[in-house]
Amino acid sequence: MTTRTKDIDFQRRAIDNKWPPGLSFTLLSYNASHDAIRDEVRAWVEEKIEPHLNDWEKQKFVPVEIYKEMDTRGYLPGLLGVKYPKEYTPYSVPFVPPEKWDHFHEFLLTDELSCTGSGGFVWNMIGG
Repeated sequence: MTTRTKDIDFQRRAIDNKWPPGLSFTLLSYNASHDAIRDEVRAWVEEKIEPHLNDWEKQKFVPVEIYKEMDTRGYLPGLLGVKYPKEYTPYSVPFVPPEKWDHFHEFLLTDELSCTGSGGFVWNMIGG
């Protein structure tokens, strides 16, 4: 297991509320939709992003299809901020209506994208 993998594993355990013994907390606003988005984004990143990331970094290019898929999955609109105007896009995450989208959803989306370990990729997706 590489250092990067260990760090990501620790981050994911922390987000999964599987802290080391003696450390725990409760997020009062955390609910099933947060678990669902974390799981969905993680699966998508592992399937569609991580296998190609090294090639994309060498090319300094993320395929347009990835942006389009982020849009149709509702991830891009979700990065516009809390309670984004739904008239701007027909897409949203199916299990989180736009009016229920909150900072935890946005954080979990950003966190799972960040677990790729590529600042260039993350900046392309959410900042650039």
